[in-house]
Amino acid sequence: MTFRKQRFFVINIFIFLICGMHAGLAQTTATPGMDGGGNSPLNRMPGMNFGRGGVGGDIQTDSLGNIQSDWDDTPADIYYTSLYSNTRKNIDTSLTFFHRNSRLDRWGRNLGNEGLAAYDMIFNPVQQVGLSSGYHAYDLYKLIADSLRFYNTTRPYSDFSYMMGPRRQQFIKLLHTQNITPDWNIAGEVINLNSPGVFQLQTARNIVAHLSSNYISDNKRYQMKAAMVYHRFRQDENGGIMYDSLLEDPLYNFRSLIGVNFPGRNFSTATSAVSNTHKEIQLLLRHQYALVGVSDTSYNEDSTAMTVSFTPRFTIHHTFDLRRQQNIFNDADPEDQRYYDFNKTIYGFSTADSVYGNQQWLVLENRFGISGTLGKSDNNVSLEAGIGNRLDRFAQSVSAERSGTEAVSFISNYLYGTLTREAQELKRWFYGARAELYFTGPAAGNFLVEGNLGRVIKDIALLQAGFTQSLTAAPYYQQHYKTNFYTRDFDLNAYSVTNIRGNIIIPKLKAQAGIRNLLLTNYIYLDSNFRWQQQAEPFNVLQVSAQKHFKWGIFHSENEGIYQQATGNAPVNLPQLMLRHQLRIETPMFKRNLHFTFGVEGRYHTNYSGDGYLPYLNQFYLQHAYTIRNKPELMVFFNFKVRAFRAFVVFDQVQQLFWTNAIYAKGYPAPNTIFRFGFSWVLYN
Repeated sequence: MTFRKQRFFVINIFIFLICGMHAGLAQTTATPGMDGGGNSPLNRMPGMNFGRGGVGGDIQTDSLGNIQSDWDDTPADIYYTSLYSNTRKNIDTSLTFFHRNSRLDRWGRNLGNEGLAAYDMIFNPVQQVGLSSGYHAYDLYKLIADSLRFYNTTRPYSDFSYMMGPRRQQFIKLLHTQNITPDWNIAGEVINLNSPGVFQLQTARNIVAHLSSNYISDNKRYQMKAAMVYHRFRQDENGGIMYDSLLEDPLYNFRSLIGVNFPGRNFSTATSAVSNTHKEIQLLLRHQYALVGVSDTSYNEDSTAMTVSFTPRFTIHHTFDLRRQQNIFNDADPEDQRYYDFNKTIYGFSTADSVYGNQQWLVLENRFGISGTLGKSDNNVSLEAGIGNRLDRFAQSVSAERSGTEAVSFISNYLYGTLTREAQELKRWFYGARAELYFTGPAAGNFLVEGNLGRVIKDIALLQAGFTQSLTAAPYYQQHYKTNFYTRDFDLNAYSVTNIRGNIIIPKLKAQAGIRNLLLTNYIYLDSNFRWQQQAEPFNVLQVSAQKHFKWGIFHSENEGIYQQATGNAPVNLPQLMLRHQLRIETPMFKRNLHFTFGVEGRYHTNYSGDGYLPYLNQFYLQHAYTIRNKPELMVFFNFKVRAFRAFVVFDQVQQLFWTNAIYAKGYPAPNTIFRFGFSWVLYN
């Protein structure tokens, strides 16, 4: 199945899903019973207590026990869990950071346009064991299977989000979830971004979508979580602007007049002749059956309803994971000088030539395990162990017709184990550990060991500590890369990362602090000559962070600081200090029917040699010749909420009214002062 057909398949399934729901979504007049801080273990939503459907007198109820009516104002009870955890979390409906780009989080930076390749200013090396492709330019935008949300709701719930930005930028997100039965939920989400950008030839066209379902049988013995995730990121490459000095020239206040380093397709100023496309689809199924367990049935006071609880003691597990990734580079108008700067070779391109590379990665993985549970249902410890089998297939094509495709396949086997105790109540220890070891295949010897420990102390503070140690094989396409004009081969070894961390959260003071130390050996990086290098000498990166919220009546101040320090000749570029501050007014009005927040937000980092970006490999690279010296970045925002409707208006990059544009990578400045408007509308019936 081609990716075009896959995309058509994903979209049509989602449309079918939405059309098959209850017709006529009715807007409610109450906000769902959710708290924006629902992710904290100090603020969890109570468990849901579903009734049984049926008829009682003249009152008709549905399968969830809800009274049927055309206009029901009762808020929905909704929560979600993750793939490997049943801890319940709430949807964030707060206003504080609603105006921010939710995909890039706080310290993500793109190439000057929404949806383009991005990096995290907080150093965070990959610690996933086994073989991989090595493409990470869009990781900050992706839906990761391990963190997918599996919902449970008492009523069908939909959330429609829209954002409009400069130069016809549009962002649309549609989420719908509902329970078919009290123990079976389905959900679907589609995110679409189209952003032409304010500079030439930097259009981003992205689609992210997922379908998910979670089910538990009536006797609680069988559980299933399944998901399909689809990503497609396509960006036009402009090679960066020609000269930063043009940003200060009044003749180029209209930024689309500034020349860029790559040509347009057929002399176009809107579509680049050079592009990168990243596509990925994943099918995931994790299910389990409890062979041995203890059931308990409780009744309400008048014995009209019962609740069945089940504590599994011995369970079998199976996880199926199928992933296919494709990375396409296409240059329809190659130039000798550009490619000589990149690969130090003169190719003698003709006007009919184009450079094309298509790298593909297929993963088929099955994992089988058994687990046991010790203790009571509200205070149990779960242990799981098993074995996994994995097929990795890497292929390279040098033409769109897939002619001359070269492929190689590897089979690996690994052992894994987990230990988990989740905090179902406050004042209890919660901890977890997991281990994974590959013993056959090219990744043999790769391993990951992780442990986490935490506790809430007298409702005052949450303490957490953890460590992760990993040994990971070098990504395949960092060692082997091929187009129709050139081949790049490098001999790279596995790299090691040790991650030791701790943090404290004090809700009453609205403050938290954390510390992390990273020790890396055989670190792999792309140097300024565009060659893959590996530093065998170990080096450390120390990171310290703190956040504090202040309140004076209706005035609020959010403050965040991050300090990073690398030792010796560490081959990483890091801003030593990063600060983010927000000052806002927040208050309800009109008998609390309207809630709004208005303020200014600024972020700043110290000068540093930021990474460069190489379009030919869709990778960021280490360089020291160019220093990023940005002034503080400012935005003014106004967020408001009316019942289940939230909206924002924001003026971003306000500092550009006084100084020149911020630079995110050499040749890739942020846009001028821009206006964005967006909203999120929750509907449920």
